[in-house]
Amino acid sequence: MRHTLKILTSSGLLLGASVVGCTIVQKSDDSGAGGASVSLGGSNVAFSGGASSTGKGGASSSSTGGSSTSTAGSSATECASLVGLDEGCGTSSVKADERIVNMMLVIDKSASMTDTPMGFTQTKWDALKSALQTALKNVQDQINFGMIQYPYPVDPAAKLNDFVAQCHVETGAAAVNVPIGSGVAAVSAVAGALNATSPSGGTPTAAALRAAYDYFTSGDGMMLQGGKFVLLATDGGPNCDQTNSCATDATLCTSNLDGNCSSANCCTKTPALCLDDQHVTQEIQLLKAAGIPTFVVGIPGTEAYANYLDQFAEAGGKPDPAGTRKFYEVKASGGVQGLVDVFNTITTQLVKSCDIQLPMNPDDVDKVNVAIDCTAIPQSDMTWVIDQSTNPYTLNLKGATCDKVQSIGAKRVDVVFGCPVLR
Repeated sequence: MRHTLKILTSSGLLLGASVVGCTIVQKSDDSGAGGASVSLGGSNVAFSGGASSTGKGGASSSSTGGSSTSTAGSSATECASLVGLDEGCGTSSVKADERIVNMMLVIDKSASMTDTPMGFTQTKWDALKSALQTALKNVQDQINFGMIQYPYPVDPAAKLNDFVAQCHVETGAAAVNVPIGSGVAAVSAVAGALNATSPSGGTPTAAALRAAYDYFTSGDGMMLQGGKFVLLATDGGPNCDQTNSCATDATLCTSNLDGNCSSANCCTKTPALCLDDQHVTQEIQLLKAAGIPTFVVGIPGTEAYANYLDQFAEAGGKPDPAGTRKFYEVKASGGVQGLVDVFNTITTQLVKSCDIQLPMNPDDVDKVNVAIDCTAIPQSDMTWVIDQSTNPYTLNLKGATCDKVQSIGAKRVDVVFGCPVLR
């Protein structure tokens, strides 16, 4: 007897794996996904799903023949059969689920965000607000959003050497301007919080990332179901750690690097202006170790810090696969649309991926078939391959197959074990 179990993949697509009397365990990937379990004829299967405290998903359960499941409920096309495969290789109909994705936006609102780069028709702050609103609306039904702005709160009238006022980031729940929520309400809350403040102060990036870490690991975000991510958007070098010292090296003074220093080294008397790259890297590494990857977006103004942002992006585990830099670089020549495009690229890849890790390794890779939206796809180097270098193996969609998934998406992807591969 052949069963099809619905397995929610790390890509956000449904993976229907046909199994016979075996044990499948989907280990959490670096998104932190995990959760519910199903018992089938003595076999235990772990897969992503479950209720979300944000209200996205909604748990449902059923019990048939001793089996029980708990998954995030959603409506989707069901497959009565898989077109192209013999009836004996078909799978029973299953309901497609969308992956739950939780993203904390960590937004730099330092004083330099009031600048208007060449190529922009508005300040970086206004461009950021506009671009975020556009990009978030595109995926508001697929991704849960929250936001931490930094520094916050801050006194715009404070003197430059007033470390407390210029570099303040609250701790605990007070640091989170918008707790992670779902849908239109969350996007509206993010837009409202951005509009309710204005840029000023220094760049306490490390403290803001620590606030995100605390939220996800010990705060209200700890119990969120699904993947957890941070998106860091900044226009300059991190500073604000007054324990740093760069009095003997002006190349590590952010004021000098920004071209705003009239003396040999502006950090001689103001150590809080020293570059704080090591602490930022440490905080990103802590997030990654907790299963929370970080996307790094560099807004115009970060040119002098590109190498450091590359390090941050690599530490976060989500470098830009298509760019010339490791971080997601927004060039001034691209204007506001360039910023929109970067945000769209990041959010889209969380719900549309061409790399899907299998829940278990097939006994024979020559007896694996793949179907997209209920139609089997013949296997070739230009359609899909099984990458055996990972554990478990990974399904890599290729060429036009991948293009379809990334451009218009797919309601479901089914993988069938045990039948000769279509070629």
